[in-house]
Amino acid sequence: MKVGWGGYVYAYDPVLMKTRRYHRMVMEEVLGRSLEPTEIVHHKDGDRTNNDPSNLELMSRGDHNIEHDRRFPGEENSQAKLTWAKVNKLRSMHRRGVSNGVLAGRFGISEASVSLIVRGKSWQTLK
Repeated sequence: MKVGWGGYVYAYDPVLMKTRRYHRMVMEEVLGRSLEPTEIVHHKDGDRTNNDPSNLELMSRGDHNIEHDRRFPGEENSQAKLTWAKVNKLRSMHRRGVSNGVLAGRFGISEASVSLIVRGKSWQTLK
């Protein structure tokens, strides 16, 4: 086993004859079945090297995103595409009448994300 890309532990899977993320292999052992590609194994404590079964939780991608948005809001979220400065700029441009579609293209996010931001449903706490 070795720690590799993204801080995850990787191990060789002799059945599939390839190196895989170890936490997925642990969860498959716990469940007694292979994981679907859409199933996410979440590290409850945020430590990607802690692959104890009690620290792992099976989630859908949507639930996993919600969990990370809750635990790591704004720029603290490793998957955030924006900074607080960009969010403030986006909101300012929206107040001046720039459409969600134009803002989405300008900031590299979806129109749905723009809508959530300008309505205060995401990026709620200004810094």
